[in-house]
Amino acid sequence: MTETVRPEPSRLYRWLVLIFVSLAMFGSYYVYDALSPLADVLKQQLGFTDLDIGFLQAIYSFPNIFTVAASSSTASACGNR
Repeated sequence: MTETVRPEPSRLYRWLVLIFVSLAMFGSYYVYDALSPLADVLKQQLGFTDLDIGFLQAIYSFPNIFTVAASSSTASACGNR
């Protein structure tokens, strides 16, 4: 079996990937934390109950279960390179 040698990514490429991933993680954490300060506004202006706010948080969090499962399957299929 022949082994393919991949060229090492440039420094600029690695920095861009690092910045992109960092911003994506920051955005994810910000969105998760943003619902709590808005709870009072949602209750007062839209008539949400605590149960409604909990459902809103759950609906936002639920797709992440599948995202983690898909990404872990993809990482396992690709293996360590």
